[in-house]
Amino acid sequence: MTEYQLLKIDPWFNEGPQATCVPADSIFLCAYDVHLQIETVTEAAFVRRTVDRDELWLAIELGSGVLDHLVTSEAMIEIERSQVLSLGCAVVARRASSIESASKKLLDALFRARVGFSWPRKPVLGGTIDEQSFWGLVGAIEAELENNARQASRDESQIIAAARELGMSPEPTGTGPHHWQARCPGTNHGLMIQSATNEFGCGYCRRKGGPQELREFVEQRRDRERS
Repeated sequence: MTEYQLLKIDPWFNEGPQATCVPADSIFLCAYDVHLQIETVTEAAFVRRTVDRDELWLAIELGSGVLDHLVTSEAMIEIERSQVLSLGCAVVARRASSIESASKKLLDALFRARVGFSWPRKPVLGGTIDEQSFWGLVGAIEAELENNARQASRDESQIIAAARELGMSPEPTGTGPHHWQARCPGTNHGLMIQSATNEFGCGYCRRKGGPQELREFVEQRRDRERS
């Protein structure tokens, strides 16, 4: 999905309070298992279309009986917040030409936004998106990520060399041919590296810069640990 088509991407429902139910005019796309770092949960996806936009709604970690209800065409009306772990609108885009196009574009945007944090494992129940379409979508993204990672692995820019020297274990993310991640020193989170521009950034620590700034950042953290 090209950037100009996306109006909103919020895969973790951080923008405002969660919804109380899936809108009644939504259409069931599919349910699938998704790995969320340390556990696997079942997630159901729905598409809602308005005059000018398409919305992707998610119900995450389905409660008992929800999958059985999804077998019927009107099941989405019955899914409420009390039946799932979390629920909300994850992606909004300009209206596509068809529901099939909208469904694939919305799921593509969702899966890409979660790279490094979660990944769909296998389909559980098909709707507008059947098993073949599901695997076709996931496979295309995986192939692109692998190709990007291969390109990045051949990149020996100054900042990647510095990160290795500093013991930060940099690895390609796969999200782009110059996109890397590494261990942020003295923390449990990662930082991002853009090898094409020789820059790093950590949103948590609010630090960024080039190879020299990276060395200074690591040394400051090590000094703090020694004191």
